[in-house]
Amino acid sequence: MTESVEDAKQRWRKVKEIFYEALRRPGAEREAFLEEICSGDPHLRIEIESLLISLNEAKTFLEEPVVLTSAGTGPCWQYPNDHVISHYRILEPIGIGGMGEVYLAEDEKLRRRVALKVLSSEAVGSIDRLHRFEREALAVSALNHPNILTLFEFDSVDGVNLLASEYVKGSTLRDKLRDGPLELREAIDIAIQVASALHAAHSAGVIHRDIKPENIMIRDDGYVKVLDFGLAKLTGDMQTLENTLSHARAFSTPGLLMGTATYMSPEQARSAPIDLRTDIFSFGIVVYEMLAGVAPFTGEVTTDVIAEVIQKEPQRVRVHNPTVPDELDEIVIKCLRKDRLERYQTVADLLADLKAVSSGNASVRVSEEVDTLTKIAVPEEPDPAATSTISSDGIDRRLAAALIVGITLLAGIVLIVYLYFR
Repeated sequence: MTESVEDAKQRWRKVKEIFYEALRRPGAEREAFLEEICSGDPHLRIEIESLLISLNEAKTFLEEPVVLTSAGTGPCWQYPNDHVISHYRILEPIGIGGMGEVYLAEDEKLRRRVALKVLSSEAVGSIDRLHRFEREALAVSALNHPNILTLFEFDSVDGVNLLASEYVKGSTLRDKLRDGPLELREAIDIAIQVASALHAAHSAGVIHRDIKPENIMIRDDGYVKVLDFGLAKLTGDMQTLENTLSHARAFSTPGLLMGTATYMSPEQARSAPIDLRTDIFSFGIVVYEMLAGVAPFTGEVTTDVIAEVIQKEPQRVRVHNPTVPDELDEIVIKCLRKDRLERYQTVADLLADLKAVSSGNASVRVSEEVDTLTKIAVPEEPDPAATSTISSDGIDRRLAAALIVGITLLAGIVLIVYLYFR
């Protein structure tokens, strides 16, 4: 039986009440509290535990994307400038996240600049984080696309785990969004490039799982690079392995609820099994934000955001930005369907629609320019009535002249015949 809207609201109020009450209790007492209050309703406990885990994740590396900083500011970096790791000489720190630190470095073998990600000392002690670091290298190494950050090397040198990739000079999409919504043409261009990257990743069996503005880099020349495949999952054997975990296990094990809350798909927020369509949902959120200047799902705390991701239908983009074409609005809303069966089923279909909108906008401008040139080049049409009168007189004169010529020729022929047979 389908749950009514009112039933859903009542259940959500119940979930929030229990959730906030659980927050007030220490670990052991919280476990007993949930065991008692959720007795007979395992789904209720799953919902509450998912919110507790997501709140915990908000305080860890998953909610701390790599950020650009100035050298000498921020935290205490592991390595000073000019320090050499393997054949990489540190030039300056450029970013930090829970997984580790990112430096601008010089590859002394190939004489090129690289972005060197070094796993933090804390993460080295975590098997889960070490596996995530390795997974990122494995995922990126399987990809070769101009809109995906190129991986040069993954290695462990003297106990230091490092990942060297191309250095992208530019700004993140998050930086650009701080000034508000993007110009329509720029937003469509970025969307097409990101979708192209996802299409390549999905074709290689890789799900990104963490598409968000912080992980989209825009070079100074406008070229887009998708970064950070640290949450990426390979389909196939890895998918089979993950599916062996029970749903309850997924909620009770910290770290299995992955992704930044604002850009999560509903299935991620529920820690349900995911597939390629989870990237399509997150992509829709990013495009929505580029066009509207705001995210479709918001809240004061992470749990409020997750609740909106799971339950709330987003407003149309045109509510925030009336200049957005209806066709583009429809594309974004289709990406954000809660039911995966109602979303785009492949990025290839999504990409085709985005390109159609892009070429459609260009066609309008071209046709307008051609029409303007035609009006300048073609003289004004004469009055139809005047044309008709002139044409009638002209026809009468030509007919009379033709008749005279015909009679003259006939007379000449008759005369020749008469003289011949005489």
